[in-house]
Amino acid sequence: TWAERLSQPIKEETKHAIVMHQNLLEKALNIFFLSVIRFLFFLFFRVKVKGAHNLSRQGPMIICANHASYLDGPLLFCFLNSQCILNTYFLGLKAYFDHPLIIWAKKLFRFIPIDKNMEVSESLQICTYVLKSGKNLCIFPEGRRSLNGTLQPFKKGIGILIHEANVAVIPVYINGAFQAWPPYRILPKPHKVTIHIGSPLSLQALSVSTSTESIDNYANIMHNLRENVALLERTIAE
Repeated sequence: TWAERLSQPIKEETKHAIVMHQNLLEKALNIFFLSVIRFLFFLFFRVKVKGAHNLSRQGPMIICANHASYLDGPLLFCFLNSQCILNTYFLGLKAYFDHPLIIWAKKLFRFIPIDKNMEVSESLQICTYVLKSGKNLCIFPEGRRSLNGTLQPFKKGIGILIHEANVAVIPVYINGAFQAWPPYRILPKPHKVTIHIGSPLSLQALSVSTSTESIDNYANIMHNLRENVALLERTIAE
């Protein structure tokens, strides 16, 4: 069962690569970079954050956002509150996090690289390890950037993780980042960006189903989470 698989310990080499406690210098560097990049983003993208109070709770929790731009990760890093960001780990493909311009920052900014050839159970074990350590996890459930800016189907793995970890989930919708820096552009351009942070969702809330037939609990959770992110998109449009 998935419960048994995710209860298995992660590889020692992987555990050592994930820094669970940072010293004062590392925390200070986080706040410094956060302040600098936040200022630049305000300047170029006129970033507006709605629902920031929804991140005031203590972890562990899973932050799930849409993914349509190179800016999505940096935006979430900059506009989560300071207390939250220092306890938040970012999941992403190893190919991106091992880029020469980023590799130096993996441990400092708590990036968790996942190899695309890695077994789903192994990547979910890593996620579970982070959450059981009392930390937050930032995930893009679509699995990759949308090529047209629309919300794509979510991967089933997020449903498995939410069900087995049983922690609060924060849905997030980032609007305008695709127009500012879509995947097919080399450089960004100024464009207004709005980050809408939704209310925390419990496993119970995400497990609700209107179907009277037997359903896949994991797929149902995944579907309900996507609907909550899509609702935030519609709220911004209104």
